[in-house]
Amino acid sequence: MTNQHQRRGERGFTLIELLTIIGIIGVLAMLSMSSFRVYRASAAYAAVQTSLNQARVAMEASLTEPDVTYADVSLYEQTAQGRLLDDHAAALLPQFQVSRNTKFTIVHDSACLDASCVADQISIRHKSGTKYAYWMRFGDGLDILVENAPGAGF
Repeated sequence: MTNQHQRRGERGFTLIELLTIIGIIGVLAMLSMSSFRVYRASAAYAAVQTSLNQARVAMEASLTEPDVTYADVSLYEQTAQGRLLDDHAAALLPQFQVSRNTKFTIVHDSACLDASCVADQISIRHKSGTKYAYWMRFGDGLDILVENAPGAGF
């Protein structure tokens, strides 16, 4: 008789309690996924900034070498990870490596010598980012760095 009495006294969770717990877990999962997307986009943009700074420093170092002229790079884009595959771009940016999941674009016009044209331009986008960055230098030496430019990845 005590065995039957214990079974009647045992209670589990009701259906409402189980549904409430499942609902709470679902809300927490949605909040964590939205936070994950924000962190992922931030990490993607950090990779863009790092790559742009490395490319800009490499280009400025190359262009300040005396007695060296570089061939023009009309509009070269690369999405493959690793060293630059275009010979003219690789000569202009020695040792530069394109990051994984990024789209790298470069332009170099050695004939541009005044403020009316863009002599050099580098832009980098990340595949999973919502922002990109680019740097351009005009023929008169004025340069502009644009960060956090809106635009989806490629």
